[in-house]
Amino acid sequence: MKKIGLLLSKDYKLLSVAAVLEVFETVNKFSAASQQSAPFDIYLLASEETIEHTKEALGYQLTALKDAPLMQIILIP
Repeated sequence: MKKIGLLLSKDYKLLSVAAVLEVFETVNKFSAASQQSAPFDIYLLASEETIEHTKEALGYQLTALKDAPLMQIILIP
């Protein structure tokens, strides 16, 4: 399973994040339908300042950059 991080910038656009999430969530759903394990473990990464104001987004809990596990891929929508 690959750890995918979506790095939320200070002024991120919700639609941009949702579009990227949809791609990886769809792949995970197809894998589940085929009785295979999900290929992606998705994290929303943010600064501690952002997390103070918002704890979650789009059904995902935000992870502070300093607390995040090692990611194989980091995307900035």
